[in-house]
Amino acid sequence: MVDDDSILYQTPGLTIAFDPEAATLVPYGPAERADGNRNYGWTDLRGRPDLADTIVEGAKSEGLKRMLRATADAGSDVFSIACECALFPGPGPEWPAWQVGGFFDISFGDADRASNRDELVALAHDVAGRLQFESGHFCTFEFIVRPLKSWFGQQDCFELELKPFGWGAEQATAWRAFDAAAGAVAGALEQRRGAN
Repeated sequence: MVDDDSILYQTPGLTIAFDPEAATLVPYGPAERADGNRNYGWTDLRGRPDLADTIVEGAKSEGLKRMLRATADAGSDVFSIACECALFPGPGPEWPAWQVGGFFDISFGDADRASNRDELVALAHDVAGRLQFESGHFCTFEFIVRPLKSWFGQQDCFELELKPFGWGAEQATAWRAFDAAAGAVAGALEQRRGAN
């Protein structure tokens, strides 16, 4: 969860925030992590939605794969930087037993727009305003704007981290809810592409 001081907008189930700490860069290479997991590095999907099937993290969730395709389409003004999803125990007794959390980092393909923090905040609001998903799923969303360490060598750019969450009493229910949440984000990105 995001720190209360960083919240720009909040409604039940949705938070839009700004985090001043840079977390990633683009491009980046593969790396082994201390916990034994592997980061496969950035793959340039721009204009190549067919390559979404090659992203290892996307194989975990159809919703995540749909987000990859939505931003890879030639008509998209944003592109994917990084993504991941995983199953976790719920945070406490007031929450369902399981959550699937994920992140999908994007930025604008144009340097002027990528360097304008307000453009990324507006993008977060635009995506949030387009969210639609099936009832019956317990989903929440966090959209976090933060600086990038580097955007193709440029130091003053930002990203938007889209974080869908799916919740459930059983693991399978949480995964289905996550796919619904990620699919809703993908649908919003597809609508944006059609409107641009």
